Amino acid sequence: MTFLAGTDQLPLRIERPFSPWSYAASHRTLVLRGAPQEPDAGLEIEFINVAAMKIRRGYSELHITRAGEDRPGIEEFADVPEEHRDAYHVLLLSDGDHQGFVMCSRMRISSLT
Repeated sequence: MTFLAGTDQLPLRIERPFSPWSYAASHRTLVLRGAPQEPDAGLEIEFINVAAMKIRRGYSELHITRAGEDRPGIEEFADVPEEHRDAYHVLLLSDGDHQGFVMCSRMRISSLT
């Protein structure tokens, strides 16, 4: 796998279908996989140290942006103490019509080659 981008590359728009591939509660890791599109291989987006999420079972394309200051209830829902909230990113996931979020420490995008 080749590292392509992280949260410093946001906002990001990837025009290919994505769906949840795996979630490991013990490692607090969520993986979304994007379908291969010629001539490119598939993509994998890994969200690390996930504190909370609300995601769809599939996205026709994927837009990832940082949530602004107005994120009603996400930190409270995640039950992250206020003194630790700076260690997390709240990332909004969308396909243009539906919106969800992932609250995590890091994000890594890799090519499936």
